[in-house]
Amino acid sequence: MYCTNCGKKLEPEDKFCVYCGAKRDIQQNPSLTNPDTQSKNNDQESDNNSEDNNHSTWGIVGGVITVIYVIAKLYLMNR
Repeated sequence: MYCTNCGKKLEPEDKFCVYCGAKRDIQQNPSLTNPDTQSKNNDQESDNNSEDNNHSTWGIVGGVITVIYVIAKLYLMNR
């Protein structure tokens, strides 16, 4: 079963899509999927993964810079 709004896979017991919050269409045939929606959603998921990776990368870079700054500050204070 797939969400009619975002195309993500739903579990049989789901009443709402856990990804977009749309109410599940109970009368939807689980064997039917919309290839256009599925393709579009795969592209969106890929874009979201890129954004998540980009945010993670900047978080790590910021953390490393902060640690270097603190170590340098402590080193200079103890001179």
